[in-house]
Amino acid sequence: MFGYTLSRTGWVVLWVLSLLFTWQVARSTAPAAIKPGPERVMEQRPPSAGIVPPPKPTRAHNYDSQDGIAYGYTAVISQKQREEGRAAANVLMFKYAGSKNGRHQIHSRDGDSLAAYECSAPCDVIKVMQVTDADYLRNKVFTEHIRAEPNAIASLALDDAIKGKLKEYAEYHGDMMVGVWVDEVKGIQRTKLGPRPKL
Repeated sequence: MFGYTLSRTGWVVLWVLSLLFTWQVARSTAPAAIKPGPERVMEQRPPSAGIVPPPKPTRAHNYDSQDGIAYGYTAVISQKQREEGRAAANVLMFKYAGSKNGRHQIHSRDGDSLAAYECSAPCDVIKVMQVTDADYLRNKVFTEHIRAEPNAIASLALDDAIKGKLKEYAEYHGDMMVGVWVDEVKGIQRTKLGPRPKL
């Protein structure tokens, strides 16, 4: 009886010892916890300001380019023009003639042909006047009215004019600076502004 009790106790002791030994061996051979190295720390840092692209600045005007007192607006290429092989869009140049009685006027020239676009705020309908800047033709004006579409070139240019984004131009005639205005009835009108500045 006494031997049986010792035998049973011995087995229990051996079983406990084997568990302790197994746990100790497993603990000593287990890999150490992986600590983040310098490269891991770098990955966890927020990106530097130099990597993040800056936000695109919003323009205060509609024109895409400026050449002296002429302002350029880029026309959108139509699908038909793409099919015909056109790759580059035209840039239409306008000059600001000023305002009279609340109506703003911009000019576009092609040789002797002068096109004047006129509108007042709010610009819903644009008056388009075509005239030839040559003797005996300056008072013959062809007029039409068009709806001011939001993304049309003339609408964008007149929007800049109404908001005061364009500088008024003048022409030089001899020693004088003259302003240019197209009147629907009288045609091209030139007004003396003052002597031409000396260089």
